[in-house]
Amino acid sequence: MTKTALNISMNKPDILEVIQQHVELKQKGVRYWGLCLFHSEKTPSFMVDGQRQTFVCFGCGASGDVITFIQELHGVDFRRALMLLGISGQPYRPNPELQKQKELIRDYRRRLRAYEDKLCEYLRTGNECKLQIRTIDDVEAMAQFYHEEAYIEHLLDCLQFGTEEERFEIYMQGGLFERATV
Repeated sequence: MTKTALNISMNKPDILEVIQQHVELKQKGVRYWGLCLFHSEKTPSFMVDGQRQTFVCFGCGASGDVITFIQELHGVDFRRALMLLGISGQPYRPNPELQKQKELIRDYRRRLRAYEDKLCEYLRTGNECKLQIRTIDDVEAMAQFYHEEAYIEHLLDCLQFGTEEERFEIYMQGGLFERATV
């Protein structure tokens, strides 16, 4: 190992500290999991191993160390990634505009998941109530649910299997988004 390579290896910042500035990670065992920044996904397939100082996404195949992560994230070469990480003398400072965009995306995904959860809960409750129907009065009491049931199922299908544009349209219609400038 050359002196330069040893210096780079010794001065790398902790991969968890850097990645947690960009991805919301949850610890499961000794590893951390989150949604990959390099592709669109709903369930976490992005894993960070703090002991090995590596990351891997089982969805898109991205993997590497903290330097590779910064290269992929910012679309820069090795030298620029070192500079961004402060290994070449300058401290790592994430781009504030990029940080704001990523925060908006995380907030959008969080609100969309919460909305989907509420729709699922409403549908589940309605289906449980259907099992309790015994009289014609019960059917009349459930009329509103029967009227909304197909629409809710359509929304859930769009949220789960639709395009990003369809999900965003539902998001906007659901009153979940206050217009923000990026």
